[in-house]
Amino acid sequence: MPHKMQRSSIRKRYLVFSLLIVSSLLISVIISQVYVSDKSQQSKYNLQVHEQALQLIYKIQKDLTHSQNIVTEHLLLASPLSIRRWKTNIEKMNFSIQQLRQTPWARINTKNTDIIQLQTSVNSLNDHTLNLFNIRLDTNKQYPALYFSKSKMLPHHYKFQFAIKRAIKSMDETEPGSTAERNLTELQSLWSEMINLYRSYSIHRLTSVSNKPMSSNIHNITLYNRKIRKRINILKQLDNNNSLGPIASASVKQMSYSAARWFRYFKIVTAINRGPQWRTDRIIRSRDVQPAYAKINQCLTLLVEQIDLGTSHSLSSITKTMNDVIVALWSLSLIGVSFIFFSYFYFDTRILKPVDRIAEALQAEANGGAVKSIPHAELHEAYNLINAFSTMKDHVKEKHSKLEHQALHDSLTKLPNRFMLEQSLQHYINTSTEATTITLMVLDLDHFKHINDTLGHRTGDQILLEVGQRIKCLLRETDIIARLGGDEFAILLPESSLSDATLVAQKISQEISTPFSIDGHTLNIGCSIGVAVFPLHADSSDELMNVADMAMYYAKKTNLSYSVYSQSQTLFKASPIGTKSPDPNQ
Repeated sequence: MPHKMQRSSIRKRYLVFSLLIVSSLLISVIISQVYVSDKSQQSKYNLQVHEQALQLIYKIQKDLTHSQNIVTEHLLLASPLSIRRWKTNIEKMNFSIQQLRQTPWARINTKNTDIIQLQTSVNSLNDHTLNLFNIRLDTNKQYPALYFSKSKMLPHHYKFQFAIKRAIKSMDETEPGSTAERNLTELQSLWSEMINLYRSYSIHRLTSVSNKPMSSNIHNITLYNRKIRKRINILKQLDNNNSLGPIASASVKQMSYSAARWFRYFKIVTAINRGPQWRTDRIIRSRDVQPAYAKINQCLTLLVEQIDLGTSHSLSSITKTMNDVIVALWSLSLIGVSFIFFSYFYFDTRILKPVDRIAEALQAEANGGAVKSIPHAELHEAYNLINAFSTMKDHVKEKHSKLEHQALHDSLTKLPNRFMLEQSLQHYINTSTEATTITLMVLDLDHFKHINDTLGHRTGDQILLEVGQRIKCLLRETDIIARLGGDEFAILLPESSLSDATLVAQKISQEISTPFSIDGHTLNIGCSIGVAVFPLHADSSDELMNVADMAMYYAKKTNLSYSVYSQSQTLFKASPIGTKSPDPNQ
């Protein structure tokens, strides 16, 4: 009987090969899971690092805004206390910058020099601002013409006065009632009147920004100088005729010299007052301080952009991880298809055909077509990655939205801030037609400082919040109310006539006059409103804001609830929009 050949079972071969395939699949799945977990943890850590750096930058931006308020307060009040507050605020900014430099994000970005540039810019701002503060506290440095007047003109004024008094006394003792004595007396009167004109001119220049009223004073002083020179020449002729004594003769020479030098220095003073150098603090602020603020804001913007770029890289890494997982799944699918292909000759068509349909379904899914069925377990990790990617993308978008909202709204009242108001006003002006009228109101609260000082800032903040809500309830949906700073608000009424604006101003005044109930206190405050209409009162946004502030200042000075701008109000000095005007009611 022939020997029977031993053959291995096809089932055993299939079982061994299947075990190898399953083991390979399990190992691949484990490796993929570890890879995805590691990438997810790394991305999560990167996002936490970026969030930490962003919070420090927001803190620096907040301190920077507070420093601008300190500068504005010092320019208005010139208080040494502002210098201490400024130094404290700068120390806080420097501490935040040091914390930012020690963050993992800053250590990773070793080639990033923007933080160093930010520190340099803050130091430069500190130097320029302290210089500005010191100049503001010293009137001689603040007003160069005033220093020149004291150091150059005043000594010659004293010399002239001494000489003329000496000459008059000498003539009174030797020749009382003579022609020389009458000329000396007239000369003394002319000199006193010219000095009074000069004092009026100096005071007016220190309190006004307009040069038109000063021109008449300069002209009158020039006329007086001619009269004085004429009188001096008459006295010189009398001296040549030996009509003056030796004391009077020497005094006339001294008066001639001092008058000439005084008027020469007067011309220099007028030249200084007409030029841009007449106030040193304004030059320092525009030339040094404001560019330093712009440089710091630029550095902060660049840092935020770099953090956003790092966040985008983290998201890109997550996307790459997802793609790698998909590729791995596709590779595993190919292995399965290969297994089916090599097992084709060993299995019945009842097994081969279903497997073939699964392969077709996977192929359809990869190509984006209609899929009848697909193993969901294989797509679980990809689903988690897609979900994580979408969540983090929404998180970044939310951060951007919060940053944009903070840049355009007041942190206390959540109302639009000055920047958003200016942008909206400029937009309405740019899109206006000849028939369009736009109203701008500037509102300042009365008695707010007294309440704030006596009941505390918390009560003051609650009043500001309620004022914003009361005014907002009186406006249309298209109207805009903004907080400019302190207790100052602005209301923008597009497509509104002057009569509509005055009606709204009356309603606002009545609403603000209604008592406030804060923490058990019944508080009465009022408001002063300035109303200006484009293009009736101004043809640009800056001019419209300026005349509206003038009208508000006029209403406050005259104890009116509101005032519509008129040309007569240009004599009232308006404070810069967004700063606190002196309140006569406080």
